[in-house]
Amino acid sequence: MVDLVVDHTFQVDPEKQLFGDIRVDPPEEILANKLCALLSRSEIRDLVDVFALERAGYSVEDALPRAKRKDGAVTPGSLAWILSEIEIGDDASVPGDIPVPELRAFLQDLISRLGRLAYPTRSDDA
Repeated sequence: MVDLVVDHTFQVDPEKQLFGDIRVDPPEEILANKLCALLSRSEIRDLVDVFALERAGYSVEDALPRAKRKDGAVTPGSLAWILSEIEIGDDASVPGDIPVPELRAFLQDLISRLGRLAYPTRSDDA
């Protein structure tokens, strides 16, 4: 599937790679956009995209500041809360043929990581 948009928000990298006449966002930009999308619509397809981008070596933690520049409501706490509301049923049709248990495990890990960022421990202060 190809998603075409006209985006007038902050751009991580204003210079886009060209494929023929088509400008394509770099993966860092796509990940920041996906975090914003998860906050506003929390669809499984966006979670799958974040899963794939992390598998490719891009991190949600690195993308959070960029996402916050695009949408000030994007915080680790708000994302963790929204993601905790996602239910992936056993019969879910998951894009990319990702097994449901694997996507659920990724979702729980992501919620946990975001929770730690939202509420850091005080062990560093000792």
